[in-house]
Amino acid sequence: MITNRKHPPVRHLTDEQYGEALDSYIESLGGDEPVSKEAVRQARQKYLESKMRNKGGLIMDKNTAKAEREVRKLNARVEKLREKLEETTEPKKKKTLKSKLNDLLIQIGELHLDQEEYEKAMSIYNSLPWKSHGEQRYYGITRELIEREEYKKASELLEEALEKYPESSALLNLMGLLFYRMDDLYEALRYFDQALASDVNDITPLLYNKALSLNLLGYHEEAFKVLTELLEIVPDDPRYLIEMGYCNLERKEPWAAICYYRTAKEMGLESDNVYGGLCCSYMDADLRHEAYMIAKEGVEKIPDVVGLYENLAETAIDLGRLDEADEVIKKGLALEPENEPLKELQQAVKQRMAEKH
Repeated sequence: MITNRKHPPVRHLTDEQYGEALDSYIESLGGDEPVSKEAVRQARQKYLESKMRNKGGLIMDKNTAKAEREVRKLNARVEKLREKLEETTEPKKKKTLKSKLNDLLIQIGELHLDQEEYEKAMSIYNSLPWKSHGEQRYYGITRELIEREEYKKASELLEEALEKYPESSALLNLMGLLFYRMDDLYEALRYFDQALASDVNDITPLLYNKALSLNLLGYHEEAFKVLTELLEIVPDDPRYLIEMGYCNLERKEPWAAICYYRTAKEMGLESDNVYGGLCCSYMDADLRHEAYMIAKEGVEKIPDVVGLYENLAETAIDLGRLDEADEVIKKGLALEPENEPLKELQQAVKQRMAEKH
């Protein structure tokens, strides 16, 4: 869940911001085998002297409580408009009120889609008039089909929609999302770029979707440029910071990745992606104890994600904590008995234990 706690803006991290983040990290060091603070400072200096510093989606909000509040507010406005409609006899004014009413219903429909309340969303979108709100009706119906993984129907309807509304950034983005979900990332990128070239008011979801696709395709330098642009527009969205963290991890810049992941975590987003990303970043930065500590915290906070048990087992093995690793693996396998990475780690633990004896 993303909190509304304010946080200093984080664009492309400046030296000062990077220093503050690492100073905060240094202060947090502790445990049985803390890494040397001097080693951290040296690594920080090495990073700052490196040449890494370059100058220059469909996003769904699953904050249920926030969405419910918004729906209640919008429904209250809808009821007031309906009362005015009943009282109005003037045709021109009636038409204006109907248009405003439909615009409010579209906002409610999208909130229902974000919360996966598909029946409520469809009752709204199907009520919209084709003549005045055809584009929005196509959007709602096809997005619902995509979320239900009815890709063939969604594709046919989107093709029909784009014949009528070829410049619609929302529909182009939705077509990109459809290909993204079907793992056709090159085609997804083509539609995201078309949407960005259209007359679009908010480019941030498109930039995010484009960055996700580029990262998955392995074009991390291109993704880095897109994410830098995105963070200049919205510097404090934890989801964008997480993606930049992953991007830097893949660019072999673990110290930058640590800062982005930590910033997202400090803003209240404690997801498996944050814990997994931080663990891998610490490992790549050769901070083995810190990798172990964050992996342990991840399992404690999110005990139903098998990948976090893999991280904790691997870091425990790396620190020679074989008995603990063995217990962690057993817990992970209880969640997913056929998990191959955990089985491999289990064999590694057995081999290490045999070598000890």
